[in-house]
Amino acid sequence: NSWSDLGINSSEIELYKTPEYNISSGYDLVNVAHSYAILDYYGKDQRGEGVSVVVTDTGLDINHGEFFNHYNDEASKNYINIEDDVRSGNHIHGTQVSSIISAKKDYYAMHGIAYKNKVTSFKVIDDNNFSDEFYNDIPDNSIMNASWGFDGVLNNAQLNEIRNQFTNLKNRDILTIAATGNDSDSSPSYPARL
Repeated sequence: NSWSDLGINSSEIELYKTPEYNISSGYDLVNVAHSYAILDYYGKDQRGEGVSVVVTDTGLDINHGEFFNHYNDEASKNYINIEDDVRSGNHIHGTQVSSIISAKKDYYAMHGIAYKNKVTSFKVIDDNNFSDEFYNDIPDNSIMNASWGFDGVLNNAQLNEIRNQFTNLKNRDILTIAATGNDSDSSPSYPARL
């Protein structure tokens, strides 16, 4: 019935609301401080450490202060232009999404929800292109973030391809998080619509 039923009180929750936490107004919407308090109460403080998270997006600014030496360099890959690294071209959206997930906690600017995680970046989108060559490279038993989608009408072949790819991810025990879209439509975009 309340957070106190889980062994925490409001003053303990407030301890997690540091200036770095408060940069993101969205964290309170999803009870991040509450979650930290519950995890700590039960002796769990991993905060994403050791979890494989792959952000499939526009890439990542690897020189950004929140990610300098704080991302999975070996596994990150550019699927749009294989000769470039993940920071090539416009990487703003991918950097924003990665920041919410795993920007490091360094008492500067913001921190990610799972701030001990070193995110893997797959650049699969740029201003004009989308690559679907990345699906098989997502590690088994990991998390894939897809903050992208296809609006409008897709033909049966396109729908079947998306459905098959996401079914295969599920069968490999990969948790996929897909954006529903940013347009306030009554139906979400694909792949979330599936």
